[in-house]
Amino acid sequence: GKLRYWVDRRRKAILVQVPRASGSPEYFVRLCLKLFTCKDAGAPVLVNASSVSRAVSLPYSQELPCLCLEGWSATLDAVRTQICPFENDTQALETLWDTVHYHPGSQTLSWEPACPVSGQVSLCWCPGPGDSCHRLQHSSQLAHRRVQYLLVDTQPQLCLKFSNSWGSWVRCPFKQRHFPTPPTSRCTCVTGGGHSSQPADPHSRPAHFLQPQLTSKLPLPLPSW
Repeated sequence: GKLRYWVDRRRKAILVQVPRASGSPEYFVRLCLKLFTCKDAGAPVLVNASSVSRAVSLPYSQELPCLCLEGWSATLDAVRTQICPFENDTQALETLWDTVHYHPGSQTLSWEPACPVSGQVSLCWCPGPGDSCHRLQHSSQLAHRRVQYLLVDTQPQLCLKFSNSWGSWVRCPFKQRHFPTPPTSRCTCVTGGGHSSQPADPHSRPAHFLQPQLTSKLPLPLPSW
């Protein structure tokens, strides 16, 4: 039979109607995170034949694109049915941004999404509300699990941009949160082919030849955007 389910967002639970499996009165259901394999996100629930409604409620902590419902008959080598209710859910995709972190000691900006993602991540500069976020040269990385940028200055206009076949998402971690800024925050700037150090101004839009240098974890050339 086919699993039927309903998502109860208010109670943060997935309600599952378990089918009656031919040849077996029992059925297992569970929630799992679809990584390389489906990792347990809760203990499997055994539905007995004596269950009149054959309905169970499976609680979850977060709506994630890789959170899946899995069901299988309690027989040897049973085929498992897998459904991922939030796979293409915009709200669930936004939840992946909750793991953007800044580490003041090392001035490291990192993003480790809870689900595997496929796409491209880059740093971008957003001059003001409603403006487009302009990608910084040489800051692009292929996104898989963990993305990290080193020596990042906490300027409000500095953002992360993730792009894939579904669209683009931008998160500006320094815009609303009050991250500590190093007392002698300076940026290495490019001026007509030479290098000079000037105080970073978090409120100004970078000029074409006066823009901060950022380094990434990967062996990429120093960006000069």
